[in-house]
Amino acid sequence: MPTKPELEGASIVVIGNFNPAIFHPMWFKVNELLADAEADTAELDFVSSEITSFTTKWCRVQVLAERFSVETTDSARIPEIVDLVRGVFSQLEHCPIRAFGLNRHFHFKMASEAEWHAIGHLLAPKAIWEPVVESPGTRSLSIWSAVTEENECRSRLQVRFEPSGKVRPGVFFEINRHYDVLAVADDAIDTSPEDARELAFLTDGTRVLQEVLPDAWRDFERESEHVVQHILSTAKSTPSDEEPS
Repeated sequence: MPTKPELEGASIVVIGNFNPAIFHPMWFKVNELLADAEADTAELDFVSSEITSFTTKWCRVQVLAERFSVETTDSARIPEIVDLVRGVFSQLEHCPIRAFGLNRHFHFKMASEAEWHAIGHLLAPKAIWEPVVESPGTRSLSIWSAVTEENECRSRLQVRFEPSGKVRPGVFFEINRHYDVLAVADDAIDTSPEDARELAFLTDGTRVLQEVLPDAWRDFERESEHVVQHILSTAKSTPSDEEPS
């Protein structure tokens, strides 16, 4: 079984309330979040009050009214997306943030059809399906962890497995660690209970993101790699035939 992916990428998604129009590449340049050359040569798709989207040589930035994301498929520059997100929200310290997600994806090339089938059979045994589905094969599988609470957040791990659409024979893993910011009412603000949650995000969400993100990303890198290597190494010792995976 392979130990290194053929292709990989990562993204960070932040959920809150944003003004997409301000996130022009020149804003990133002025605030020293992107190098001058990167901002000057960015491919701009949209800049409006509803959506801003642009691509540099190493990342793609997209901002909607309630969703900010930075994505890269350059494996050498994956660590930089953490610095970019922290830099953005250090400039927007009062931006209301409700949640954020850490994401990685991997495409692994299998050495043979047998290895490819072994993973599919391991994760989705076919015996239960054979009486009702002709030649059953694994198309997509999602697994969620239990919810945990730590560092003013509630989080859950999500893993999605599919046959790779880019590497043949190959498998695809998409791994997400989702964080909901736990609301803590601000006693300095006179508010009704029904409004407290939104106001808590306004006062706490950006701070929580800044404090949690560096360690959370390091833990997530180890966690995501452990997940995929566990599946790949377990499948290595699993016998398989040449039926669909």
